[in-house]
Amino acid sequence: MSDVPPELVGAWRLVASQYRESADEPWESPLGEGAGGQMICSAAGALSVQIDSPNAEEGLPRYVAYYGTVTIRGLERAGERLRGELIYSIEGGMPLEAVHVDLPRPFEITGDTMVLGDRTTWQNTVERIR
Repeated sequence: MSDVPPELVGAWRLVASQYRESADEPWESPLGEGAGGQMICSAAGALSVQIDSPNAEEGLPRYVAYYGTVTIRGLERAGERLRGELIYSIEGGMPLEAVHVDLPRPFEITGDTMVLGDRTTWQNTVERIR
């Protein structure tokens, strides 16, 4: 497990989850109105994620939860901005078909806001819980 930067450590609240097929299409929110969630990351790299989306689009699960560890790849600092890739090693979760293991998740943290995703076809925005 790589070192977890202090900017990533803590609890984060989901504020937006957006997807689209290509960069020239508008963003959509398939989790629907009222979706919420939390991501918690420890200094040792322990990770847990929970997402509840009572109005998710048909075919998407209402609730997704998983836990495991996270490693960081390609860490870059530029002033107040921190970016890189999170690699999740998921040990368990539900529903199993919604849990993607070892997929790189690009991230960028500025202050108390983190955006996960490629920012072209998907982005999840979370804010630090204080």
